[in-house]
Amino acid sequence: MKKAFFTVICIMVFSFICSIAIAGSGDLRGAHKDRGIACEDCHGTKTPEKKAPASVCKTCHADHRGEIKTYKNNGHEVKVNPHDSHQGELRCTLCHSIHEPSKLYCNQDGCHAFENNMNVK
Repeated sequence: MKKAFFTVICIMVFSFICSIAIAGSGDLRGAHKDRGIACEDCHGTKTPEKKAPASVCKTCHADHRGEIKTYKNNGHEVKVNPHDSHQGELRCTLCHSIHEPSKLYCNQDGCHAFENNMNVK
């Protein structure tokens, strides 16, 4: 009897922790959160079922072309504009995320090793 009760309590606690993790995973971060942007502003619905298309990002960020700055790549200084990729036009969300920490796509899979992830936000 005690073992069954303990098992039920463990399952309830585990379920509670999982529900918090799932509910928190869609929270906005940074400037988007600060500006009060709602799910439907980007996803078109209050309960998103898929990622917003990059075209939605460009409705507010169309003029952001980046700029050439000096970064260290594999220990060597290089001048580069991360928004002018040698791979052509890339999806914004390869680097930028408003639901989880952003990461520099260029540094993935060992292609480059830019220091400080080029301060991707």
